Amino acid sequence: MRTYLAVAMIGGRAANLITYNSMYPGPTITVKLGDTLRLHVVNMLPFTTERNILGFEENHTNLHTHGLHVSPMLPADNAALDIPAGSYFNYQYDLGHVYPGSLNIYHPH
Repeated sequence: MRTYLAVAMIGGRAANLITYNSMYPGPTITVKLGDTLRLHVVNMLPFTTERNILGFEENHTNLHTHGLHVSPMLPADNAALDIPAGSYFNYQYDLGHVYPGSLNIYHPH
């Protein structure tokens, strides 16, 4: 059984979202310049063999950032990383090259 968070969007339209920790938008992560950010991401999407429009199983995920000057190699920001349902990945981001006061975003792929 798939669970969603129903959210009213601009214009009164509703959307069913798969979210981080049932939050929309996802949690804010605050760090200091030069920190190493470590995130333990657990894929708790329910098992399914259904496929999306591109042919990929719908319950796979990962985490990807925009704006951070971090490595695209594991264990950091590899957008092609696949975390199947029931699995986890430990991300580690070296934030030594991030601009002070920058605003960055993250999302799943």
